[in-house]
Amino acid sequence: MGQDDVVKMLEKLSDISERLAKVEVILNERSRATSEIVETLEQHEERIRELEQSDTQMFTTKNLFVWGVATLIAAWGVLH
Repeated sequence: MGQDDVVKMLEKLSDISERLAKVEVILNERSRATSEIVETLEQHEERIRELEQSDTQMFTTKNLFVWGVATLIAAWGVLH
């Protein structure tokens, strides 16, 4: 292997090293973006749970109100 061959291989290795550095940067950016997406999804999931829980509580309160009114109407009808 001559000196020219060694120089060419070193240039190729240098080129590969530069490409690997670029890939590393891209992977880090994607990893950061993925983390942000996961965090956003977790926040949305928590908000959905809160809304569902609120909806359930509201539905229960609404049912109690309706049953109370129905009972009052029935009692009013029995007394009159």
